[in-house]
Amino acid sequence: MAAVALVAGCLLHCDDDDPQSCESLGDDTAIRRMEIERAAENRECSTDADCVAVYHSLSCFADCGEPVAVSRLMEEKVAADVAAVEVKLCRLFEQRDCSPPIDVPCVPSVGISPAVCRNEKCELQPALLE
Repeated sequence: MAAVALVAGCLLHCDDDDPQSCESLGDDTAIRRMEIERAAENRECSTDADCVAVYHSLSCFADCGEPVAVSRLMEEKVAADVAAVEVKLCRLFEQRDCSPPIDVPCVPSVGISPAVCRNEKCELQPALLE
């Protein structure tokens, strides 16, 4: 967790004269997305109906599209916050003329992972076979 905090701190306070590599820009964007999606205030719930499974793609980071569970009340805010990170960091990625992220091999999904409220936090229930 300290490494995540260090990276997040760097995003806000790094010297512009010390450019990040293309790979680190993509990685930092994904870390920031994860921090937003998994923040406690974005996952608060009372019932399963309070939760929704979402996925926010990033143009400068390739992944397998794993959803996360967030509060329905915070869904738009989470999407807007991730979009702001996309604009800020992926724009730098594009401005530096970085090569597109390399697609990663992904295992096909075998079911649906619904978002549920567990201990007053939204989380994904293990996949249910369709």
